[in-house]
Amino acid sequence: MASHINNTSTFPQTNTASPATTSPTATHTDRNIPINGNLPQIQNVVASCDLSCHLDLTHLAQHIRNAEYAPKRFSAVVVRIRDPRTTALIFASGKMVITGAKSEDDARLAARKNARIVQKQGYCVSFKEFKIQNIVGSGSLGAAHEGIKLDDFARDHRQFASLEPERFPGLVYHMYDPKAVLLIFYGGKIVITGAKTRETVYRAFEKIVPVVRQYPFTPLQKAGENTNDNNVYHKSMGLPDEL
Repeated sequence: MASHINNTSTFPQTNTASPATTSPTATHTDRNIPINGNLPQIQNVVASCDLSCHLDLTHLAQHIRNAEYAPKRFSAVVVRIRDPRTTALIFASGKMVITGAKSEDDARLAARKNARIVQKQGYCVSFKEFKIQNIVGSGSLGAAHEGIKLDDFARDHRQFASLEPERFPGLVYHMYDPKAVLLIFYGGKIVITGAKTRETVYRAFEKIVPVVRQYPFTPLQKAGENTNDNNVYHKSMGLPDEL
């Protein structure tokens, strides 16, 4: 039987959710524009799929361009492609993870391109079970906002918030509607992770903004802002310390 890729898999569509009800100012007609008029930027889309065949990783690493395989460190072949710029983690079971995509469409395209790369090495590949696993977005309160009193925020929202500055210079907030995890930094930067759809990223950002704005820094309090925040902020999205 000849190798083939099954192109019949469907791509999950983003559903429009009902308006957030946290604050009267949070409601508007266009669900894709948060209350400050600034969309969070999608920084990373992580997806997975199944190639439906067992793979010889040593063979793949030897024959695929831009492939890396260090079995003592990680049990997958790492393949990087330029268009779209993504990284694929290919496991012996046939499971594949795509990371680094900037959109859901790019993640799906990268998954199909990597499936064809594997297919060309003589494997009977069938592209199945494509799924978005995580969408990471980032936003900011804007230059006009001085910052956030994370200590006060954590105290008032301790049921959902965790602040351990000796371990991580930001606040971790668990949101349940929509379901996402937010990393909130003193300087007003916010990272949204754990989302399955782009709409969830937008809704989570929209919902948290009017809440954190209730805890502003004064200019004097902000003067000693920790510059390490930027490095941790970049790493939380899989970005280098210097952009």
